[in-house]
Amino acid sequence: MWLTPTDLIRINHSSEIIGRATLVCQKFETTCNEILSWFEATRVLINKEYEFMSDEYKSYVDRLHSYLLNKSINELTQKKNGFRPSEKELKILNDARKSRNWIVHESGISSLYNYRTNNETLTKEQLQIHVKNVARGEFLVSKWSYEFYERKSHNLVKEEIYVNLILDWVIEPPNENEIRTTLWFFN
Repeated sequence: MWLTPTDLIRINHSSEIIGRATLVCQKFETTCNEILSWFEATRVLINKEYEFMSDEYKSYVDRLHSYLLNKSINELTQKKNGFRPSEKELKILNDARKSRNWIVHESGISSLYNYRTNNETLTKEQLQIHVKNVARGEFLVSKWSYEFYERKSHNLVKEEIYVNLILDWVIEPPNENEIRTTLWFFN
């Protein structure tokens, strides 16, 4: 059967939302991997396990960059790098990981299945919960990244403001002027 204009509009809207949610997931995963790599690379240099830019060091850094999200989070939770997230932070990371997996692996399939069956099981509320979890995780690892690079405490924006900005952008993207208005939170 052919796709009708109504079908295309419905698929397009769901695809846009899932695409934006997936982008946030990718940012979270990339930042987790990046900060783990920097923590670990710094640790092995301080402990003189490898010489800077030696073949062994480069191989170790390459291996760190190849980690998937679950491995990155597991490595971040190890005490060996002198950094140990709190129980609250571990929960945020693990909730974000689970929600990232749901968004990336299940939301699109659910959306396509629902389109084919005219079923409405992929709810806006369900997606919002997962997007919030990923945004909280992304906020946390971005905060660590900022503090690592800048060597000062993060105080640019509050978590709740950031999470709501991301959630609004994923679910109901604001126009350009609305996004610009929000920028004052980051100054």
